[in-house]
Amino acid sequence: MEKWTKFNKIMSWCVMLSGVAGTLYLAITLFTAAGSLGSYSSYYSSAASSTIALYVWLGIFTLLIGMSVSIGIFAAWNMLIEWYTNSRELKRKMCGEAVPSPYSAPVQYAAPVQPVQPVQQAPVYIQQPANWQCSCGATNDASSAFCQNCGRPRQ
Repeated sequence: MEKWTKFNKIMSWCVMLSGVAGTLYLAITLFTAAGSLGSYSSYYSSAASSTIALYVWLGIFTLLIGMSVSIGIFAAWNMLIEWYTNSRELKRKMCGEAVPSPYSAPVQYAAPVQPVQPVQQAPVYIQQPANWQCSCGATNDASSAFCQNCGRPRQ
């Protein structure tokens, strides 16, 4: 994966988590304010109860809207990262370059191949037909069909 893509993935998570944390902080602050007004509700019944209800509803809406916005920004950011990655792959394909997968491990090349030494084979001997002996006692070459001494045919 490219460094740019990794950086943006990490940043999208950071933005989402900070948005969620900020939303929770604001909602808890509103709920705490509503709770502290609740202790004074016996003195100021109508004004305090409407203010308490307002803080509670603001806290609920803060949670709903804040979480939705944080998750929406995270999703949109990751969609842009995927769009960028896919457009780069498409450009590489169209230009004829090799397309590495953004999620694959870097290519590791093997060590150079050493040439193999040829195996020394034992020499092959072709068996020649044996010389033949004629009845007259002369030794003749294996390729001759007649005796070279007396002229008799080979038997």
